[in-house]
Amino acid sequence: MILCVFVSFSLVAQNDSGNGSPIPQESAQNSPNTLQTDIPHDYPGWLLLEKGKTARLTGNLTQAFYLLLLALEKSPNNPEIEKELGQAFLQAGDFTQAKNHLNRALSKAGNRGDLAIEYEVRYILARIYTIEDRFADYEKILNEIISLDGTVRLSGPEGFDLLDAGRTALIERGLNRTLVLYRVSDSPSREAYRQLGVFYFNTGRYTEAINKLLISIMQPISEAIELVREKDLDYTFSSIDQLWLRLKDDEQVRDYLRESLVYESMFYLAQSLHRFDPTRAVTADEIYRTLEKIPDAQQFH
Repeated sequence: MILCVFVSFSLVAQNDSGNGSPIPQESAQNSPNTLQTDIPHDYPGWLLLEKGKTARLTGNLTQAFYLLLLALEKSPNNPEIEKELGQAFLQAGDFTQAKNHLNRALSKAGNRGDLAIEYEVRYILARIYTIEDRFADYEKILNEIISLDGTVRLSGPEGFDLLDAGRTALIERGLNRTLVLYRVSDSPSREAYRQLGVFYFNTGRYTEAINKLLISIMQPISEAIELVREKDLDYTFSSIDQLWLRLKDDEQVRDYLRESLVYESMFYLAQSLHRFDPTRAVTADEIYRTLEKIPDAQQFH
């Protein structure tokens, strides 16, 4: 019975005005739940989307495909439905169909000016490219995220270049002093900077690694400093470990810093600095000492 219903909506999916995709057979076999097809005809697209997303997150891909394709019929220009279908195919192991839907999501999000979905879809595509060992495409799409993000200001009046100034301060005066002098607001591209920094380190491109990792550290630390200042206008930042001591009872901000993977970025920055110029070991050593003082960074001690 389930197989017959599966085949019927699989055929509908293939005939869906170019938007649909054949549903992989393994999604029916691996689903932990049975397929529910008695969906009221008056369900709006957004509700079908939410139910389809819930089904996907609980592992019921057959139900997810069914609901998401119905949602797409009702809301064919909705990029979030395409994104969810892409993620469902990714879970099913069909990278080709996943990329097809994700690229449609990018196109539709661009038509709507929906930057949030554009960022999210590009990060999903980046993950697929790493699975496929397509590292040139991985690097390209992460750089697209950085280019898309207009909130990171690395230049200023009279030709000031924050990245150049920050890198010079880092090498000559250390990370903590750099963060005293310069700040960068958090933004959607922070994770792209981090991933590229680690990628460049692993591929021996240490100058590029330093550039990207520095920004990926400055963003969450700058945000944490501002959060402290919201409660204490007289707070003055002096070092990352001193900032952590100030935050030791603030689980929300500590969770934010952990989730930003800032301590991992610091570790890779120290490694990159050491390999970029071993004579500047003192700069790398300062970062290692800072990590040793932070309990939340114990895996990088």
